[in-house]
Amino acid sequence: MRPLFLRILAVLIASFIGVLIVAFLLFRWADSDFESDHERLRALALVSSGKLVDAYLAGKPKPALQRLERRLRAKAWVVDRDNLTLFGPEVPEYVLSKISSFPAFVSVPQGEGQSVFILGNQIVRQNKTYQVIIESKGIKMRQGPLSIAHGPRLFLLLLSLIVASALLSYWVLRPVKAFLETTRKLSGESLDARVSPAITGRRDAFGDLGTEFNKMTERLALALESQRQLLRDVSHELRSPLARIQVAATLLDQKLGEQSEIQRIESEVARLDELIERLLSLSRLQNDQGMQVSRIELQVLLSELITNANYEFAQQDKQVSLQLNDDLNLQADPELIASAIENVIRNGLRFTSKEGGVLVTYFDQPLGSTPGVRIEVSDHGPGMEPSDLTNMFEPFFQADSSRQTSNTHYGIGLALARTIVLLHKGKIEAENRKQGGLCVSIWLPLVPV
Repeated sequence: MRPLFLRILAVLIASFIGVLIVAFLLFRWADSDFESDHERLRALALVSSGKLVDAYLAGKPKPALQRLERRLRAKAWVVDRDNLTLFGPEVPEYVLSKISSFPAFVSVPQGEGQSVFILGNQIVRQNKTYQVIIESKGIKMRQGPLSIAHGPRLFLLLLSLIVASALLSYWVLRPVKAFLETTRKLSGESLDARVSPAITGRRDAFGDLGTEFNKMTERLALALESQRQLLRDVSHELRSPLARIQVAATLLDQKLGEQSEIQRIESEVARLDELIERLLSLSRLQNDQGMQVSRIELQVLLSELITNANYEFAQQDKQVSLQLNDDLNLQADPELIASAIENVIRNGLRFTSKEGGVLVTYFDQPLGSTPGVRIEVSDHGPGMEPSDLTNMFEPFFQADSSRQTSNTHYGIGLALARTIVLLHKGKIEAENRKQGGLCVSIWLPLVPV
């Protein structure tokens, strides 16, 4: 991480140095503008003095005097060597008192950052010297170094800072965004997701992190595939001895008659056979994601599943009820969706109390811009530990003792449900109900995504 730290540190230091340099130059330019304004005022006053003397000699001093007053915001007098006015009003005493010799330039502060400038110039015409005295308020008013005149410079400064910050943010956040997108794909069980070569090819800590991240996902994908392969192999290998045990139990039953021990063997073999069948179904779903999509009338499907569940759990005095709503149709695989919902309903029936039962509801609920339907299965059981609400959808997950019963439960039904829902680009989640029990929610898009 040291190269990344040094690079970020270097960029920040360079940014601060750049800001300081620009700020320093900005104020220096402001000061130089004041100096150049004074020089420009001197030059303009000298040129205007010459024109004013020429106009006086031509007998038309008033137009020249008016132009000078507009340009320099000034009053002007043409006097002789004895400071006697050659035309117009007399020179005020306070103006004469500021000039000790010619040429002269005197700045007289007036308060609030304002000044009056008194200038004196000598103009020689026809071997005769004329003295011109000017009292000026300056070429233009100033409000300080950060006046409107410096607006473009301030804009360039701010623009430079914004561009530098944007580049720094993009440089840092682009790989972070890539990692986030890859992580989201992995969380959606897309195990072929990898960080792009644009990130892994970088010669910094982000590139190293991307390379290690890809190695980690490859090992994770290999481990999960090995686990799935193991489940497939074990399931297939168990089929043959289980079949032989079942045949032997049948022959023994025919020979000895009905015996409780033989019935127990047949019951346990049937349970194992069902477990193996579910494992093989899960393996097929995880590897072969082909679906037979058709139109499903949700209310009809739920009513049929609830009728079957009520018949199955009638001896345990547990019932499922359906809260009717507007009928909704969706495009999905009917057998897979029925299997997923049935597994969730049966899970609720295993843990619910006899008094509460299980309630199934459904309603229209879009996810973002995607239209969809939400199906909720709520029981009145003991609920789950918050830390187990996500893990309960893993194969063979075992909850705490409060949710362990003597009913048939292999820990594979909810895993099958999750795989089917994800195969349809949906979502499945569980939460504890405030009034007690568990609510499992399934969201499915109305049309295949």
